[in-house]
Amino acid sequence: MNIQKKVCNLFLWLFVSATFFACESSQYDSGMVRLFRKGNQSLKKQQYKQAAYYFVEGIKLDSSFSEIYNNLGIAMYHLGEYKEAIVHYNKALQIDSVLMDAYFNRSSAYFALEKYNNSLADLDIVAAKYKDTTRVFFRRATVHLQLKNYPKAIGDLNEVIRLEPKNADALGSRGYLRYKTGKYKEAAEDLTTATEVNPRQDLAFANLGLVKAALGDTTAALGAFSKALAINAVEVYTLSHRAIIYTASNQMEKGWKDIQDALKYDADAGWPYLARGYYYLKEGKKKYALEDFQKAQKNDKQIDAKAYEKQAETAESGE
Repeated sequence: MNIQKKVCNLFLWLFVSATFFACESSQYDSGMVRLFRKGNQSLKKQQYKQAAYYFVEGIKLDSSFSEIYNNLGIAMYHLGEYKEAIVHYNKALQIDSVLMDAYFNRSSAYFALEKYNNSLADLDIVAAKYKDTTRVFFRRATVHLQLKNYPKAIGDLNEVIRLEPKNADALGSRGYLRYKTGKYKEAAEDLTTATEVNPRQDLAFANLGLVKAALGDTTAALGAFSKALAINAVEVYTLSHRAIIYTASNQMEKGWKDIQDALKYDADAGWPYLARGYYYLKEGKKKYALEDFQKAQKNDKQIDAKAYEKQAETAESGE
């Protein structure tokens, strides 16, 4: 899993809405209506294969109802069949071009396929219709993040916070993005407020640690990381970044322990390799450092190790 999704708290929610339409109109086949309702009950119970079966059988009886295609798309999405889900959302929109649920759900499927521009286009349609719906702005901020358009992501989070001033996830996410854009004071304010609203926000504490480190306050940074790990002791993002702070302040033994713990908990994540690469760089092991920086970026597309690689290459050449 891409750790930045977790860091920004934007991907923890997956909004797939089922339109449980009463379906009383005589214009629809009664057998389809019955199967549609059964499929909806299966969706509620997270029985996605069973739901898909009912929806497919219902479509055989009556293929004129857009919501049944939408809900079939939801079932296929949860089964990991994202391309097939899109086929069904497309069919729903062919029948009803203003079915906002289908646009929103299709954006999630495009997102899962890393087709971020397609996902964004669908969300723009929904956002124009629902200007006071936080989940739409949250989701669009998520897509802007993946496209590394931080100002637009922050703009969407501003809308979420305007509508829900005490939304801890939105505050923590905006704080992270403000950190990414170098607005450390504003970032600290957001992250602090997020932890006050929800004291279990471990990633907000971790990102507050990054902000404090950027401001040169190592003691406060390590304190924030300790609070984060007291909440979630196995979070590799937190362990890896604390390892970097320890290493930067020449607390090498502590840094190495955090790196080993992070690798133990998730050897496929990118962050432990970034931390280990930095550790090797400080140790003068440039070859190993570069290998780890490359592995970090390979394992997590959101990691940018170019600055670290430049340090390693410069050190290797004796400059």
